[in-house]
Amino acid sequence: MSEEGHYPDFALDTQEESDGLYFVWWSALVHKRLIFWICFGILFITVLVLMQLTPLYTSSSMIFLESSVVKVVDLEAAMDQNYGDRYKVKSEMEMIKSPELAKRVISKLKLGQKDEFKASSREQSIIRSLVNLVLPTDWSEGLANSVLGQAPPEHDEQTQNSKVLEKYLKRLDVDSIKESLVIKVSFTSQDPKLAAQVANTIADEYTSMQVELKLMEAKKANYWLKDRLVELKEKLEASENAIGEYLKDHTLFEAGGKTMDAQQMSEINSQLIIAKSQLAQASAKHRHLQKLYEHGDTRKMVAAEEVLASPVIQKLRIQEAELSSRISELSGEYGEKHPVMINAKAQYQDIKKEIRNEVSNIVKSLENNVDVARVKVYSLQDELTKVVSNTGLETEARIKLKAMEREASANRNLYEQFLSRFKETNEGQNLEQPESRIVARGEVPLHKSFPKSGNILGGSLFFSLLMGVMISFLVERRNITQGFMNQEQIKSILGVKVLGAVPELESLEIYDTTPEECITVFPYSPYSEAVRSIATSLYINSTERGEKTFLFTSSLPEEGKTALSISLARSCALDSYKVLHIDFDLRKPKVQTRIKARTQFGILDVLERKCKISDAILVDKSGAHFITSGARKVNKPFSLRVAHIKAMLSSLSKHYDIILLDSAPVLPVGDTRSLAQCVDSVIYLAKWKITKREAVQTGVRILIDHNAKMGGIVLTSLDVTENNRYYGYKKTYYYYGDSYKHNYG
Repeated sequence: MSEEGHYPDFALDTQEESDGLYFVWWSALVHKRLIFWICFGILFITVLVLMQLTPLYTSSSMIFLESSVVKVVDLEAAMDQNYGDRYKVKSEMEMIKSPELAKRVISKLKLGQKDEFKASSREQSIIRSLVNLVLPTDWSEGLANSVLGQAPPEHDEQTQNSKVLEKYLKRLDVDSIKESLVIKVSFTSQDPKLAAQVANTIADEYTSMQVELKLMEAKKANYWLKDRLVELKEKLEASENAIGEYLKDHTLFEAGGKTMDAQQMSEINSQLIIAKSQLAQASAKHRHLQKLYEHGDTRKMVAAEEVLASPVIQKLRIQEAELSSRISELSGEYGEKHPVMINAKAQYQDIKKEIRNEVSNIVKSLENNVDVARVKVYSLQDELTKVVSNTGLETEARIKLKAMEREASANRNLYEQFLSRFKETNEGQNLEQPESRIVARGEVPLHKSFPKSGNILGGSLFFSLLMGVMISFLVERRNITQGFMNQEQIKSILGVKVLGAVPELESLEIYDTTPEECITVFPYSPYSEAVRSIATSLYINSTERGEKTFLFTSSLPEEGKTALSISLARSCALDSYKVLHIDFDLRKPKVQTRIKARTQFGILDVLERKCKISDAILVDKSGAHFITSGARKVNKPFSLRVAHIKAMLSSLSKHYDIILLDSAPVLPVGDTRSLAQCVDSVIYLAKWKITKREAVQTGVRILIDHNAKMGGIVLTSLDVTENNRYYGYKKTYYYYGDSYKHNYG
């Protein structure tokens, strides 16, 4: 609770638990009636629209494209007959939708004379009637023609044909069957028979037009190919004659498919490869043994393949082994300085020197082998160079001959292809047959294709449900973000403690009584329990803090101040407390009507000293005491009577345990701000989910600015059913079950 004279720690964060699917579901349940009427209205409008729409029927024919394509007349097409299937299907689809084919179908079926392809006479008559009502006849005729888009008389036929063509193309639908060469041709019309007739005529005219195009293209191709063949024949003869003359001028001999120089070059090249391999092998052996010799590693040197193969080395190694064995034997009999021992070691060192000298000779021998191999390689390279230089002229001649032969071969192939194509086009094979065939003819449709009533109604239902849920979500989100839903919100935003929440009687299914009467009629109802819970807080404040006077106010009218204050007064009286209720709402007093009592004097009479306090007190059937406002008097300022009111309340506090003051709303009326300074504590009421948070914040600020002591906040008119769906608190209000209905209902 805020300290007196200080602002509470207001938090302006309005982000609540209003997100998630559960909140959407809860909003839909709360506003199910709204959703129902939205769905009903949209479906009703949809049905009316469907009743006004003209039904349309669609019939389809199927055309299969053959794998071979039409042979066009240019060179590229004459050499390539395989177009991609995808491009072929798309090209033929565009041909079916072409204006040329459309005009043939329109002319054959005389579609321009059909009513649905003419301008709507009904629409024209409506427009003309509306224009005639406003303008004179001379003006209205010209304006009507302008609105209807009618052309001058000399262009009537052309305009009519354009409109017929436009309507025809709008009703035509050409599509391809996926992963196939089948084209589906569909036509939509108000007449099901006409729809089938047009679809079949399109297929027939398309195949006929293909035959005509092929015949015409074949004739053009024939003329062009004939002229081209003459040019190609002359070019082929010239290239072949040139080859013959060239062979006469250059003597070019071959053996086994190769020239003599080529064979010699091949043999030398093979020998050169072998010589280079031998050179590389000899160099590797020499480098390896030379490296071991330079490092003086005798053990690795004698282990080399070239050294082991030497008979001298083999003999020296045997002698070395024998001396090594003898030295080992002598070392056991003689000392290191004995003459025999010294002589044996000297012989051993001599043998090692001989081995090293022999290895040196082997290294030199390998070096000589490398030199011999290198000389052989150089010799073969020189010989190869001579052969290459001798065959250079012959190679150039043969290169030129090959080029001439390739040119002659290309001319011959091209000539043969054109000659073959010329024979085909000249004979006219298969040109009379279209490259497509009708695989399915359109049938007279039995069911309309538009409108799809079932789909439209289903879509309308889904759309209306979605719209209803969205609207309910937005409405509920607005409600919970503009008002308070629970105690935690009040504490976090206002920083003022909450005394409790009072449920709405309708949500408790109590319809035959008022909140004030519910305390006595249904003393064990959830409403009565909520009031007693608030009364307990007042008892505690009265006992522990000495607070006896409590002012009840709110931000705006109709937030339940009078009902709650009377209910609290009766509840306290039933609990054997001495309680006094004073009606200080001088603008719109209601207490006298609510308790169904009449009195001659009221609080104004007491303050103006027209009567004693005891003369103005009424005793209720519950035992509670009431002082009403008396005769209604407007604009009675209390700013000058604060001290008088404080003195009166101080005197009454000696005779009563609790004094409750019902006042006007704090925002529109200034009297409450003065009264707040006269009481021990102010109880602020806010209507659940309805009263805007900004209004409550402003009201609390005003009271604190006037040195009022805030006793707490009470939420009124709580809808138990809605609150349970979102917060799960309903069981709290039904803790005592429904016994109160059975016992008192």
